[in-house]
Amino acid sequence: MLKETNILETEDSNYDTSLIPWEYLKKNHAKIVEYHLAIINIAEKLESIFSWVLLAVFINTLAVESLLIYRLSLVR
Repeated sequence: MLKETNILETEDSNYDTSLIPWEYLKKNHAKIVEYHLAIINIAEKLESIFSWVLLAVFINTLAVESLLIYRLSLVR
C-alpha cells in the first residue's frame, strides 16, 4: 500500500501515516470496528459469568466463616 502511494520514504519506515489515502484505511476500518465489538461482547459475557461465580464464592466463604465463628463460640 505504501509503495503504491509513494509514501515510503526510508528503509526505517519513517513515514507520515496521515498521508495514507482514505480508500486504504476504509477497507480495514470496518474490520477493526467489527473486532472491537466482538471483544466487547466477549468481555460482557465473561463479566456476567464471573460475577455469578464471584458471588457464589463470597457467599460460600461467608457461610464457612459464620459456622466457624459459631463453633468457636461453643468451645470452653
